[in-house]
Amino acid sequence: MKYLYFLLLFSLIITSCSSEGTKSDIDYCKNNPCANSAVRHKTICKDLGNDYTCICEPGYKEDTNKTCIKDEDDPNGVCKVDSCPEENFKCKEYNGDALCVCKDGYSLENGKCVGTNPCNNNPCNEAHKTICGRITNENYICYCDKGYTTDSAGNCVTASYGNYYDTITDDLKNDELIDALYQKIKGHTVISYGRVESKLHTLDGGKCSYSGLSNLSLNVEHIWPQSYFGGSSPMVSDLHHLRLVSSTVNSKRGNVHFGDVVKTDCNPTCYDTCNYDNNCAEINNCCYFCDWDGYLHNDGIQTEAKKGKPSTNCNAHSVFEPIDSFKGDIARSLFYFAVRYYKENGDINQSQAYMTGPAPYNHIPPYEEIVLRRWHREDPVSQAEINRNNKIFNDYQHNRNPFIDRPDLVDRISDF
Repeated sequence: MKYLYFLLLFSLIITSCSSEGTKSDIDYCKNNPCANSAVRHKTICKDLGNDYTCICEPGYKEDTNKTCIKDEDDPNGVCKVDSCPEENFKCKEYNGDALCVCKDGYSLENGKCVGTNPCNNNPCNEAHKTICGRITNENYICYCDKGYTTDSAGNCVTASYGNYYDTITDDLKNDELIDALYQKIKGHTVISYGRVESKLHTLDGGKCSYSGLSNLSLNVEHIWPQSYFGGSSPMVSDLHHLRLVSSTVNSKRGNVHFGDVVKTDCNPTCYDTCNYDNNCAEINNCCYFCDWDGYLHNDGIQTEAKKGKPSTNCNAHSVFEPIDSFKGDIARSLFYFAVRYYKENGDINQSQAYMTGPAPYNHIPPYEEIVLRRWHREDPVSQAEINRNNKIFNDYQHNRNPFIDRPDLVDRISDF
């Protein structure tokens, strides 16, 4: 009888446990499998008992496409309804802080977002050239239609890339467009890093891309610095973001971001006293800045490449500014890299991040992206860029830089 009692009790225990469902003792979120989610801002792990799911970070909500979008009404989010009360500003998260930038169609002038978008009433009506891109509140650029490209005379002619972009439909924007482009350009043929320099001489000749000067000691420059991706392959030998640059300029640029260097001539002895480690000094409450001339001369001709401050803030980090005719090339190279590797962090970690903050780390910082977008429009695609893109596709990597072929795509992506 005693034996039957314990047998019955044991049976009840088993029945009781199994009736509670299949909840596991495993902590599925212990090492946060969502940390490197392919969906931006979807890095929070939620334990479902016998499984897990990834949900959006605070301040974001899931839309119908299962992506995370800004939740403007979330009181706990970084960007709140009143984060940017100034007229024509919008809030953008950066490093956990609310960053106020101008709305589309407006530009910053004396601390205010002013102007209208000249493309609202599309003025582009030339043959095969009907896509409008805003440069400033008053100026715009007309892009060639899909399937066409600009020739050396500025006319739109049938593009040589054929049906390469057939899957890039007109309805795609932002993350959907980024993913479609990624699927198109990923998995390129990788060349060894030892063969890179000879390929660059073939592609670009023997001049320094940052300065435009020839007959200099050149080496390979990574537009997206190696230190921000750990020198990993295939990034290290991807010709779409590699150029030949003077060894002096390469060394002076280091791994700083790109931007417009500001110089304030409030002290005539700037070049005598400037500390080239921080490019900034303050005397009598007056900040002055040293445009870096790179000590680079060729038969007495000084390069226009600069390293210095992007504002009148002495504590701002230095930025690097190349010659005007290469600024658009840089912008399109960085846009390519951000899209090509947005799902392939490889050895990229936070200590090597191009932009600090939540994973993935291969984002372009907002303060740099604003400048790059302007450079992209002010220095349009050149015939040399088109020829270079074609050769990389046909002879080397067999993938293309979409933002050279289709510069209008930049305006359909709000965040690189």
